[in-house]
Amino acid sequence: MKTWKDYVHPDFAGKDYDTDERPINPDKINTYVAECLQFWEDDDLNWDWNLWHNFKEDFRDWTNEHFRAMDRILRNIICKYLYLHGLYAGDCRTNVDSLMKILNATEYPQFPPEAAAEEAGKSPDTFISFSNPYFKELYTQRSR
Repeated sequence: MKTWKDYVHPDFAGKDYDTDERPINPDKINTYVAECLQFWEDDDLNWDWNLWHNFKEDFRDWTNEHFRAMDRILRNIICKYLYLHGLYAGDCRTNVDSLMKILNATEYPQFPPEAAAEEAGKSPDTFISFSNPYFKELYTQRSR
């Protein structure tokens, strides 16, 4: 099974992505996204509002076209990562729609209580969000 690490292309690693560049190069896009995921995973406080802020900053000039150029599996990976770290896009038709909805949100896209309770029940250990009461309690205990 592929992970985001499989999408880092050595020719483009460590470089910013220029959204004005045409034609859009999927390898450059995939590498940039994979490196964003790496940065987010390395940041111990990167969930909920912090993740939303970082996502908006990292992808501020992206369009549907950029997200569509990303590998389909990598799109699934980033959407799942955002979701399991507290960014709720609701019922979007496609992953591109979800990413654009989160990117264009003017307020933090917090989980509604019912959806948060359902996800916390399914994934109490992997739902890294203060919307998850189990995670919030563990984080609070560790912070004391």
